[in-house]
Amino acid sequence: MSADHLYDKKRLLMEAARAESDPRAAARRLSAIAGVLAGAAAAPVELGCMEGDELGAYGGVADIPPGLESMQQWAGFATQPAQSKALIRVDLPIVYARAWTIQLASPQVPSGAAVAVPSTNAAVVTLRWGHHGSVDEASFSWPDRGGSLTVFGSFVQVSVTDPTAAATPTANYNAWMTEGAAARTSEPFFQPISSKVVSASLAPLGVALATLDPRARAFYLTAVPANFLAGGPIEMRLQDNLVTRLVVEIDPGNSGSSHDLLDMARIPFFIPPHVNAVLFTNTSADIWDALTIHQVLDLGG
Repeated sequence: MSADHLYDKKRLLMEAARAESDPRAAARRLSAIAGVLAGAAAAPVELGCMEGDELGAYGGVADIPPGLESMQQWAGFATQPAQSKALIRVDLPIVYARAWTIQLASPQVPSGAAVAVPSTNAAVVTLRWGHHGSVDEASFSWPDRGGSLTVFGSFVQVSVTDPTAAATPTANYNAWMTEGAAARTSEPFFQPISSKVVSASLAPLGVALATLDPRARAFYLTAVPANFLAGGPIEMRLQDNLVTRLVVEIDPGNSGSSHDLLDMARIPFFIPPHVNAVLFTNTSADIWDALTIHQVLDLGG
């Protein structure tokens, strides 16, 4: 069958009419079909999208039948799952592929828990989306302030993993999904970020290697001087496997020949093409703690 059936108004309207539970709405759809059939002699198969009211919220795609829609998991809630727990899972025939907006709520602190909940930073979101047999996947940190993103496909799954011990107070995680591209665009906009500690304590002349996520387009850098007063410079080598492509010196002070660490915590450092790893060397006589890289991921949404 030709792929043009995805834009065949007659076929889509008939499918929508069969799935319509409201008799009046079904009659209106049948009337629209009659209008299309009236012009059949001039255009047996008319291509193009009709209004979203007729062909679903995502123009050109048929409405999801109510029975099939009720079988999907559109939202979910979790409190410290011991294993990865699915919050959203939608698995539809490919003819219903469209844009979806996923909303991740800011983690809610359980009643009686301390204000600082360690699991909010440790929790990892695993997002899988696409079409049957061709599925993409990305993992990133759960956003502390919540956020939304858009993906396209007929299959979407969102799960959360909270590795915090059971005895530790944890956060509650909520997520839901709606049809269409409606991700927030206000500033500052949400960016899926994968955060990981490169070195818990980087001694003088110590080195630490961070392998970059293939989806990373830029990264923020944060660190804490062990004496909580000041720290010396750190050398950063951006590498293509073992070949160094760029050498940058990071200085906590504001130097004309180096990047200020405070700037790198505010403005993401762009990752040049082919670079897939960063080698950090503590070139100072000071100890740096909690050297952490926060990678900004491009999910294409």
